Amino acid sequence: MKSLLLTIAISLTALYSFGQSLSPTVISSSGAFHTAGGYSLSQTVGETVIETLSSSDLILTQGFHQPEKLSVGISSNSLSIWDVNVFPNPTSNSVFLEISASSDVDINVELFDVLGKKIKPLQNGHLINGQMKITLDMSPFASGVYFVRLTESNGNSTETIRIQKID
Repeated sequence: MKSLLLTIAISLTALYSFGQSLSPTVISSSGAFHTAGGYSLSQTVGETVIETLSSSDLILTQGFHQPEKLSVGISSNSLSIWDVNVFPNPTSNSVFLEISASSDVDINVELFDVLGKKIKPLQNGHLINGQMKITLDMSPFASGVYFVRLTESNGNSTETIRIQKID
C-alpha cells in the first residue's frame, strides 16, 4: 500500500511540474500572427507596459513582444585626425583655436551661425608640422551660439566645434 501511495505521489508531482512550464501567452484586446516566406509577424494591441531593466549580470524584460536590439543611427568608424583646443569658451571677445594633427593635412576652417549660415571662412591652409593656431575676433557678432567647422580638403574628415558668444 505504501509503494502504491508513493507511486501515485511521484506521478502527481511529475504531472504538477509539467503544468509549471512558462510559455509566452498574452491576453490582449486584439492581435494577429502572420507568416510568409520564412518571416513571421506578431502583433498585439493594448499592451500598456513594455520595459527592459538591466544590471551588470541580469536582464529583465516585461511585455509580451520584446524587440531585438537594432541600431538605425549613423555611426562614425573613423577617428578624428586632429585635436582641437578652443579657449576661452564661452567668450565675449576673442577665441583661440589650436589645431594639431598627427600628420600634415590641408584644412578648411569656417564659421557658421546657429541657422547654418556661413558667416566667414577663417582659414584655408596647410597644417605645418601638424599645427595651426587661429585667433577669431567674436566682438562684432551678436550673443549666441556659433559653430566652427573643420574640414579636411579631400572631404574625408569633418569636425564641428560649438562656441558660445556672450556680452
